[in-house]
Amino acid sequence: MQPYKNNLSMVTRSKVGIFKAKILAATCEPTCVEEALRVHHWKQVMVDELMALLKNNAWSLISLPLGRTPIGYKWVFKVKENPDGSIQKYKARLVAKGFHQVAGFDFTETFSPIVKPAFIQVMLTIALFRGALQYVTITRLEIAYSVNKVCQYMQAPLESHWKLVKRILKYLKRTLHHRLHLRKFPTLDLVEFCDANWASNPDDQISTSGFGVYFGSNLVTWQSKKQHIVSRSSKEVEYRSLASLVVEITWLQSLLLDIKITLPIPPDIWCDNLSIVMLVAYPILHARTRHIELDLYFIKKKVLQRKVSVQHVPSTDQVADVLMKVISSIRFVNLRENVKR
Repeated sequence: MQPYKNNLSMVTRSKVGIFKAKILAATCEPTCVEEALRVHHWKQVMVDELMALLKNNAWSLISLPLGRTPIGYKWVFKVKENPDGSIQKYKARLVAKGFHQVAGFDFTETFSPIVKPAFIQVMLTIALFRGALQYVTITRLEIAYSVNKVCQYMQAPLESHWKLVKRILKYLKRTLHHRLHLRKFPTLDLVEFCDANWASNPDDQISTSGFGVYFGSNLVTWQSKKQHIVSRSSKEVEYRSLASLVVEITWLQSLLLDIKITLPIPPDIWCDNLSIVMLVAYPILHARTRHIELDLYFIKKKVLQRKVSVQHVPSTDQVADVLMKVISSIRFVNLRENVKR
């Protein structure tokens, strides 16, 4: 068999003797601690790793419980290289052999989804110390829209923005008796209100979404947030807002399932846009709905699984309007009272 010979006329770098020089790492990664300790730079990064762990209080020394065996640890060494193959730095990490632990014996759960009451108190204290209005909205949702608007100018505030902040503070001072109360309710069910304000921002024409979630008779979570993109139709804005609420409901249902609480009926989502309610019931795809196709199927799947139910509510009773619209003072007062159910 004759050896293959390249007879093509194309001129390549290898044909003319041009080769790219390769820079190889001048050292190999240690395979054990003893090997690493014999090299100065590896020994130094091991010292740096130990000092960092001690500084961050990564562990605490305790007595070993009876009948338990401590898990081991190991050093992991790595050479970080630049794109050209040269050495960037040496890394050494001290890691525990967690894969030796047995679920149900060494541990029962890896995290807790419940927020401690101390967290709420700390956030409120920080709010009082800094005057950060974002934290005040934890208990005063009626100012969520105003705070959301003024926070958009935090990087370069004008005098008009400071006047608005002062007006919000004066309102809070005059209405200290207004607050959210936790009440006992005969049944624990989820009820949600969802709405959107199309092209509400005059600066960038981005829409605002808003929703509120009741658990029993208590408002437990709400949101007033600008959407990420400019939408060309109000239907798209409303549907994206509805999808965001369904995501929040899914998380709440998972939380309730973890603490062994079963909802008696599927959560009702109240929306004042009748076309959105009809689209959920009859998801017919056409040119006007193609851009929200993923949200359409996501919500429809939840409805078919009886995870949520979308209902129509008159605009006059839509309590989510207080979260993302400019409304009259009379309606503002009415909605402020209605959010308490």
